[in-house]
Amino acid sequence: WAMKRFAVSRYLGVLTEEGERLRAAFDPIKDDPAIYCDPASPVRFWVNVNEPFEIKRDENAVVVEHQFMDSRRVIHLDATAPPPGTPRSTMGYSTGRFDGPALVIETTNFVAATLEPRYGVMHSADLKLTERIEVDEATQELKITWTIDDPIVFKEPHTQQEIFVRTERWREPYDCKPGYQQ
Repeated sequence: WAMKRFAVSRYLGVLTEEGERLRAAFDPIKDDPAIYCDPASPVRFWVNVNEPFEIKRDENAVVVEHQFMDSRRVIHLDATAPPPGTPRSTMGYSTGRFDGPALVIETTNFVAATLEPRYGVMHSADLKLTERIEVDEATQELKITWTIDDPIVFKEPHTQQEIFVRTERWREPYDCKPGYQQ
């Protein structure tokens, strides 16, 4: 799959006072997680333009292989919460269930980090991200809708959506080297 359009919010007027303070403190030269070969968050994972991804179903998981940072995201279908002792991370811990043909994902267990570096938007460790992935029967396009729920950074839950189309272009290794040494 590859992005059809780029319509992600600039997050104007939706951040709390703390969210705006964190945005103002964000330095894209030294704070972008890509410098350290980190995809940053599931939101950035979806909106990194022109980098294809593949979604596969394993027995107890859905796995998304993404060209961006050679990322691999596992959505656990056999769990409802992270197992005790699971370390927090920038990508969190994702569990999923099917609602008809749609996959509904809930991700928690984050470290406080960058949500969307292009706009300097951060998130707290309390972020709860809910995503819905489904193929439109009429257009065969993939629709991904997500809701960001983080009352420390956002005034209220914030929903966004992107549309993706099938692509014949396969992922090429990103081969990230820390410090933007591509």
